[in-house]
Amino acid sequence: MERMANSYFKEIFTKDPTLSPDEVLDCIAPKVNAEMNDSLCKSYSDEEISNALFQIGPLKAPGCGGLPARFFQRNWALLKAEFNTAVREFFVSGIMAEGVNDTTIVLIPKVPHPKDLKDFRPISLCNVIYKIVSKCMVNRLRPVLTELISENQSAFIPGRLITDNSIIAFECLHHIQSSKTNAVDLCAYKLDLSKAYDRVDWSFLEKALVKWGFSELWISRVMACLSSVKYSVKFNGKLMEAFSPLRGLRQGDPLSPFLFLFVADALSALLNKAARDDGLQGITICRGAPEITHLLFADDSLLFFQATQQHALLVKGVLNTFAAATRQLINPSKCSILFSSQCSAQVIQELKLTLVISQEAIEPKYLGLPVPEGRMHKGNFESTQERLRKILVDWSEQYMSSGSKEILIKAVAQAIPAYVMSIFRLPDSVCDDITRMIRQYWWGVENGKKKMAWMSWEKVRLPKSMGGLGFRDTRAFNQALLTKQAWRLLDRPDSLCERLIKAKYYPSGQLLDTVFPGNDSEVWKGILHGLELLKKGVIWRVGASTKIRTWRDPWLPRPHSFRPISPKGNCRFNWVSDFLDGNGAWRLDRLGKFFWPMDVDLIMKIRTSPRQRDDFLSWYPEKSGCFTVRSAYKLVMRDLNTAVANGASSTVPEGNRSAWNLVWKAAVPQKMKIHARDASQGPWPPRNAKSADTYRPVPPASSVGWRRKTHSMLFNIPISRWWCSRIHRRRYHP
Repeated sequence: MERMANSYFKEIFTKDPTLSPDEVLDCIAPKVNAEMNDSLCKSYSDEEISNALFQIGPLKAPGCGGLPARFFQRNWALLKAEFNTAVREFFVSGIMAEGVNDTTIVLIPKVPHPKDLKDFRPISLCNVIYKIVSKCMVNRLRPVLTELISENQSAFIPGRLITDNSIIAFECLHHIQSSKTNAVDLCAYKLDLSKAYDRVDWSFLEKALVKWGFSELWISRVMACLSSVKYSVKFNGKLMEAFSPLRGLRQGDPLSPFLFLFVADALSALLNKAARDDGLQGITICRGAPEITHLLFADDSLLFFQATQQHALLVKGVLNTFAAATRQLINPSKCSILFSSQCSAQVIQELKLTLVISQEAIEPKYLGLPVPEGRMHKGNFESTQERLRKILVDWSEQYMSSGSKEILIKAVAQAIPAYVMSIFRLPDSVCDDITRMIRQYWWGVENGKKKMAWMSWEKVRLPKSMGGLGFRDTRAFNQALLTKQAWRLLDRPDSLCERLIKAKYYPSGQLLDTVFPGNDSEVWKGILHGLELLKKGVIWRVGASTKIRTWRDPWLPRPHSFRPISPKGNCRFNWVSDFLDGNGAWRLDRLGKFFWPMDVDLIMKIRTSPRQRDDFLSWYPEKSGCFTVRSAYKLVMRDLNTAVANGASSTVPEGNRSAWNLVWKAAVPQKMKIHARDASQGPWPPRNAKSADTYRPVPPASSVGWRRKTHSMLFNIPISRWWCSRIHRRRYHP
């Protein structure tokens, strides 16, 4: 088995004879200019090298040296001079020191019960000093990628998110599935490349970088990082014989994902050339929408084209050319295709034979998200619920304190559905199930029966400053995440995602004040849910342009409405810029004539200047004006939390949050803080109270006494006074 594993990976990383890549390279246009090359090749400062080290996860798996990054981070004051010299020496000479690039390959199962070596994912464990070199190069390369890589690629590019790709893909799939009267048949082709990173041909990558316009110095440093590698496969805890690869990018090298973008962009260039010169037609979901022929997320590819034999042959030719030049291997057994409903059985069969595909449906998931098939229902989110259920069951079998439970719920359990919630509005039943599972885990199970919940979950999920534990409300968090998608449509109007959404849903209007059509996709329904919250917090900032409508747009610093309360009357000045003079100052004569005094007072607080930038949208709940999911969640929970807190039997006076802050900041175990918090909520249950049926709460007449005793116990006994004392705070919270 050991020899088999070693020979298997030797074969993968051994170079195959390649065909001439000229046809692919001819499609690549030079984009790297002299300024970009200068920024990439200038000498590295001490600060850049230090930043690269501290960007590495402290406890990420160490390489052959056996020391994680934390060791070097904690001893950086002693090591930085030697490290800085070694890193700069590589960038000057282009020669990697012996042993620096030695790499251990560990095998991570890709499936629950692997039966073959192909069921394992080879992860490369690199030495920390090499990761510093690689991170330095990545930090230089990342800022220029936006101008180099096609907009169809959304992985690892600053300003682009995986959700952008998902939104476009689901809109296109919705168009294919729902359109009954298309003039032409359409299809979506999910492409799978077998071990895409491991098969990257170095010679092709080098020629592609030259064609892009990178300098010889930068390319030589990249190739030095690749060619100096020595692999040792770790099998059953034992290192096999080391060998030198002839191709492949390491999964574990910080530079690898960014280099693969240039390989994947070659496929994008080929498809664009086929669309431009050979008549390959993609999908246009509506009039004015950009034509989509393909979407890429690293090595994940989704192609759209007309369901005809001619287009299938064009796509097959492009893929064969790409595979031959880059030595990528298409895996037909994992490829799939989806046809529009009116496509005939004969056409479907012909295209499946041409493309060598057996699976006639897109996989249930795309980029980890459930693929909508009509209306989303509870079953679409079963995998997310099952994943959460499994992890909570595993935790329930272990004894954990309340402090440990709190951390696990916040850091893991409530984060599991977050990715799905960032695209789709979860059905209420799914949100209730998620909350119920987390609630049951928090209160615990005894002898197979859930324990009694001694207070409502509405009080438990209050912020800590209001006497709760700060658990997130599932529905509110779902809406806050969806609000981010609506905000991105406003904040990035030139992105491919925004252009497609605008063309379909508000071609001649604005996102904030348009009545939208009824033929909505599930993705758009989620964005609309977030848009409801966005309208409560977005505000225009007055600048030097004429974008703000006086009576319709939110621009006054008045919470909730952000609009003038003065009636429009016969005012003919419909733009805020009409109330500014040539120097950018407010015209008091016009303001006094058309606005009430309370509006004038607010308007005069808005600073203006002729040198200001154009009018722009801002997020009012944040001082910086930049949207955050955290502030959106606080906004949606604001009124609800106030109502719950006012009805709670908290011993801390309303509005006095400093006492709670002292409790949560006390230098004691977290479980003791939670215990103190529970004690403040009212009378403790008797020992024999095992359920709601056996426990009867204290009558209201005597509950006042309990509250006084609880308040005395929490804030007046010596240990409580010690927590809140100045001596304690100086000792533990300097």
